[in-house]
Formats: sequence, structure tokens, C-alpha cells
Amino acid sequence: MVPTKVLNLCTYCVLSTWSIITVSAFLADKTYPSFCSAPHDNAERSILPLADDPFFTNAGIGIVLAHVTVITSEGIKVPSAMHKCWPTYDIKPADTSSWDCNLSTLTTAPSWKSIDYLNLGLQYGDENSDPMIGEQATVLAGENPMFLFEKRYDANYSPSGSDHFPDILGNELQGSCQVGQLTLRGYEQHKQNGFHLRNAYVKSDLDALNVDKDADKVLYDFDVESSKSQFTQRAYDEPQLYFRSDDTQATIMSGQALLQGLFGELMKDHALLSNGKRNAVIRVHTSDHKNDFMEPNPVMCPRLDQILQKSLKSEVYYIDFLHSNEALLMKELADEFMGGWDRHEDPNIAMECIMTSICSDKTVPYVLNAEDSANDESLTKRFGDDWGNRYSKFVSSFSCNA
Repeated sequence: MVPTKVLNLCTYCVLSTWSIITVSAFLADKTYPSFCSAPHDNAERSILPLADDPFFTNAGIGIVLAHVTVITSEGIKVPSAMHKCWPTYDIKPADTSSWDCNLSTLTTAPSWKSIDYLNLGLQYGDENSDPMIGEQATVLAGENPMFLFEKRYDANYSPSGSDHFPDILGNELQGSCQVGQLTLRGYEQHKQNGFHLRNAYVKSDLDALNVDKDADKVLYDFDVESSKSQFTQRAYDEPQLYFRSDDTQATIMSGQALLQGLFGELMKDHALLSNGKRNAVIRVHTSDHKNDFMEPNPVMCPRLDQILQKSLKSEVYYIDFLHSNEALLMKELADEFMGGWDRHEDPNIAMECIMTSICSDKTVPYVLNAEDSANDESLTKRFGDDWGNRYSKFVSSFSCNA
């Protein structure tokens, strides 16, 4: 018998981008920053095939792919607040003063069968803590028939600009978007990421996916999956899949879009089970945002504040991010063309201001519009080449080093 080496593989599909537009298509004649992950950039990406390592092969040890960890950021989204990014940013008729969204979140309550099952043998209002009962309730939660509910942020909003809904009653972004929500472009980005994962890790003769690949080199063989119906056995059931997210709409929906791309039509046979039609239910594990540790959180780790204060007093920070030639040039650029460096001193706000606007084809200051200003010799003379990308890099590295 050939020994086996179980391989745990981490795949980092980090796609950090944001924005909004009423259609998902990027402009064909526009050059987008890599941060926007435009379709032609994403199409060139792929996950390298898993190959046998000569070290193990020479020792007669076979490799079996057992686990893949995918870490992603949210896709293109709208701003998380109505910032003061530059003087005209939030003043009508600027297109950045109002954000409209076509993409919306669908929600539903568990099916009656799931609720009835949870209530078996319980007094009214009691909770059942048995994990086995919880697993069965999850699979029953998708029993048909059931409604899906579309969440729309338009209750105090008039697309015609009617005075019936003055600004004081509108949404924070003065349109139909939830703050910080994913957009159509962001959804498409993560759906494509799901396709990359499917092309790398899924085998299906019916869909001509990896038909010649060794079964030990894929995670999911849907020629076998199509016959599975029991909960905890299917590809998207735990423990085969664990979906972890922070509790924000853009992050959760980005993961949902990725899983749609990964499994998509491959899982359609699972909707027909012996006891009737059932919608697939995938658990999303999350936490209260204030107590989560998916991003640096001083509430959970007070030491982070100490590290921040120490870094702000460091020699590297003082030289590179306060008094270097590049820092002085970038701050001069912001002071003159973007209403002041103080608007972008918070690097998270600065990056959100810039990238939500550029990636969504919104109006940006002249110096950030590469199509208009790239050949401006007066700017080149003052700030050097590629100042727009350098400014974005400066404020983002400012964040990393602060």
C-alpha cells in the first residue's frame, strides 16, 4: 500500500475592492487601478494545479488534498458613510452625493417544519441546546414552500427627487443603498472567484470539470456528490464547508457570491430529496461586530492600542510617513487638489473615498482621474510620474504602518 500524505492547502484569493454602479459592466476604454479588480484582470487569474512533490514521490508517498482555506476581502461596495472626501463630494449635483443600488439582500425565516421540530417536547419559550437537534433543524429550515424576502432601502426615498422625502429623512448615502453594501460589480467579482475555485478543486464529468484529474487532487467530486442527500454528507454541509464572516452585508454577500460560483448548478440535484423538495441551507458563522476579531479590534485586544501609539512615535513612521519627500509631496497634492490632507488623515476613510469612487466610475478630483490628467506636464513636473497610484499607495501604506 502506498503511504499517503494529507495536504492542508491555504489558498489566498484576496480581492480587496469597493464601488457602485447601476450595471456591473466596467467601462471598456478606462484604465482601472488593480484595486478595482476589473474583469480583464480577474480573468487572468487562476489557481495553480496541485502537483506531486518530488520529495514525497521519491519516497513513495502519495498526496491527498484534504483542506483548502480561502481568505477574501469584500468585493466592490458603496461607502460606509457619507464622508467629506473632497469639497464637492457630498454636494448635489455631484454623483458622489447620492448612491443608488440595484443589488439587494434576500432573507427568510426558517420553515414551519424546522420550528415545529425545535419545539418538540419543549415548554413555550424554551431553547434546545442539543447540537444534533440543531443540525436537523438547519436542514429542515429550507423546506418548501417558503417565501424569500427582498430587503430594499427605499422606504424614505424618491428616485424622482420628490420633496415628499427631504434629505433629512433619506438614507445616509442619500439614495437606495445600505451603507457599505456590496454592489453588482462586487458580486460579479466574487462569483468569478468562485469559478476559479471550482476550476481548481471540483470534478464533474457532466460539466467537463477536471475529468482527467486524480480524485486525490480535488476537494469535491460531483459525480459522487449528485447521489448524496443526507445532511452532513453534501459538499456544502458542515464539516465539508465552514463559512465564517464578519457581520457586515458586503462581507457576507461576497462569500455567498463566491459559494454560488463554486457550487452553482452543480448542486441542483440536491434540491430533490426523497421526502420532498428542499432548499439548501448553508450556515454563516459570525459574531457581534464590536467583539469580532476578523479585523484588528482593540476592544478584544487592548494591546493593539499600545502597539499603535508606539508605532506613531517610531522613527520609521516619523521619517517615512511624516517628513519624507514622498510624504510631503502627497500631502501637498491633497492640500491643493482634494481640499486638504486633513480629509484623508484617516487612511481607511481615504482609501474608501478614492476606491469606491474610481471603481464605480464616479467623479473624482482631477489629479485622480488618469484619463484626464495623466499627460499633464505641470503635474508631472511637481509630483513625478503616476502620482494618482502613488497617492493611493501612500495612504494605504500609511494605514498598514500606523
